[in-house]
Amino acid sequence: MNIARIIRAYFLFVMTVVAMGSVTYTDYGQTYLNSVLSIDNAVSRTVSVLPSYSRLDRGKNMYDIFRSNSQQPSLLNLEISQDPENRFVTPGSENVDMMKFSFSAYDEMVVVKGLYLNIGEGDFDSIDRALLIDGDDFVSKGIRIDDKFIFKNINFQIDPGNTKEFHLVVNLSEDLVAGDRLRLDLQSARDLEALVGGKPYKFKQKFPIKGEYLTVVNKRLWDQSPAQ
Repeated sequence: MNIARIIRAYFLFVMTVVAMGSVTYTDYGQTYLNSVLSIDNAVSRTVSVLPSYSRLDRGKNMYDIFRSNSQQPSLLNLEISQDPENRFVTPGSENVDMMKFSFSAYDEMVVVKGLYLNIGEGDFDSIDRALLIDGDDFVSKGIRIDDKFIFKNINFQIDPGNTKEFHLVVNLSEDLVAGDRLRLDLQSARDLEALVGGKPYKFKQKFPIKGEYLTVVNKRLWDQSPAQ
């Protein structure tokens, strides 16, 4: 009998706690308790919980923050690209358009001063000559030092809000054989020298920046001049 009475009392206690919790969860319940227990409104606000966001809202807010940060423009951006038609070459090819460098200035004038290209794949002696050109205009000739082509005194100017590009054009060795591959890379931020607003600029892009491949193939029979 005593056990049954204890169980009923415990059950009543649990139900009371649940009911009080449900009431105080609402704004009306909190207002009622404040008035009954004479809790000052200012005090009750100091212990109130800040408004919470749903998972969807939090995700959306974090996405907006990430998007706004990632879209903040750099003072100078670089893109490297290649015409797909230029990817395959034959031994001894000349004036091969290996890749294009596109520089975009944001809100200050940019002057590209120097460029250092490292052998990323292939033999350094496979490239007989390397030039930077802007359309039909000569920009700079690469000087071979160790495993690098060094292009100095480029002085390539990009006005604010504009994009300009130059191409890397190479002559290839006759000693190349089908299956050889060549690639020139920018290993670090030190391999690009530029001024932004008249001051030295350090690129914020991730390095190394790998260049585009050239793949050597045999000369096709139908590309050869027919015998007379």
